[in-house]
Amino acid sequence: MQINQMLTEMARKYNLSPPETEAFLAWFESDMNQEQVIQKLNLSLSSFTARMSGVYRKFSIGGDSPGKSKRLLHFLLREGVKLKATATLEDNENSDLAPTNGKADKLQNSGSHQLIEPKVLYYVERPPTEALCREAILQPGALIRVKAPRQRGKTLLLTTMLDYADRQGYRSAYLNLRLPEVEIVQNLERFLRWFCLSLSQQLELPHQLNEYWDESFGLNDNCTIYLKDYLLATSEQPLLICLDNVDRLFPYSIVAQEFLGLLRTWRETAQVFKDWAKLRLIVAHSTEVYVPLDVKRSPFNVGMPVQLSEFTQTQVAELAQNLQLSITTSDIEQLTQTAGGHPWMVYQAFMLLRTEPQRSLQELLRSAATESGLYSNHLRNLWAELQESSDLLIAMQAVIDQKKAVQLKPEQAYRLDSLGIVRWQGNTVVAFCDIYQQYFHYRFSTL
Repeated sequence: MQINQMLTEMARKYNLSPPETEAFLAWFESDMNQEQVIQKLNLSLSSFTARMSGVYRKFSIGGDSPGKSKRLLHFLLREGVKLKATATLEDNENSDLAPTNGKADKLQNSGSHQLIEPKVLYYVERPPTEALCREAILQPGALIRVKAPRQRGKTLLLTTMLDYADRQGYRSAYLNLRLPEVEIVQNLERFLRWFCLSLSQQLELPHQLNEYWDESFGLNDNCTIYLKDYLLATSEQPLLICLDNVDRLFPYSIVAQEFLGLLRTWRETAQVFKDWAKLRLIVAHSTEVYVPLDVKRSPFNVGMPVQLSEFTQTQVAELAQNLQLSITTSDIEQLTQTAGGHPWMVYQAFMLLRTEPQRSLQELLRSAATESGLYSNHLRNLWAELQESSDLLIAMQAVIDQKKAVQLKPEQAYRLDSLGIVRWQGNTVVAFCDIYQQYFHYRFSTL
């Protein structure tokens, strides 16, 4: 089902009038900004606003004006999953009800939390993680710390929590710290200004940094004032801020120390003062925190810690069912064992089986650890990262050659774990899965 069909069906289902439908389609189907849409429709600002107000009312999107279009987009995606069930598998593969253009793409590319991908729609929960996060988000001043190696579902968890917050009527913002340039993340003033401006954009508020930024105050004070007196004060609704890939800051010690210290300060302030109680924070990172932080200023020893686990066999089977795949229990067991329950690997295998139904899982797994297999790019990238550090290369070779649990120096083990290529067994580590064991054994044998 194409995105135009989905939106047209939604307009019909929710009884939008012809003028409302025209505005609705023009706004959500294109990547134009509001001014461009108004010009295209040859309307005045007040006429366009009146039409969109009717759209929001009929979709029961209430609350303050900032963020309404994002809340409606999330609603459309959730409703789209229901429509998806009535479409053929071939149609789903063509679009997956995950628009690759228009507002969804614009929001995704700008760093918004609308990470519109098929895998978001097929999210498999890992109890009790999601329930605990949902409960925590409801608490004033909440801070949730999500840690897991790359490609284990951190961003999907954040997206799920943002969706939950939207459904509670909260305002929400997603910032990916991989987005700003090095010149920004290595300079405290530029980073804090980027942080404030990005939040304004996410919340669809005018940039007011010049009005609130006073050179008489320090940088941390200015950032705090902007958050409290402008972003939080704009609405009575709680505000959830999700910060993804926070470890991007770790190499820049001054920026990391000051910004992470701010997060801790804001969290503690929100526990005491009513005007801060609307704030909720989620931070996600892959690597161990190696920045020297004062224990009284670190956000990593307060709040609720979350470590994402691998998929169990039951969860792999649930994902297969969500994707409408017919797979035997023995195949599910073999995939879980071979890939170690790695969420991304499992998802990639299932998506290949959907797009190439003539392939078998057995065939896929036979070549999984080879240069021509499904995971070849992923494996080569990991190998390239290992080669950047002779210390890590030697440590990983010890793991592969032993074929059993090996005790490494703590720093080596933590760094390999952050890459996601080993798993812990007490104070020792082993290769994360059979695919990694086989591939890296081949690579080391050719050195």
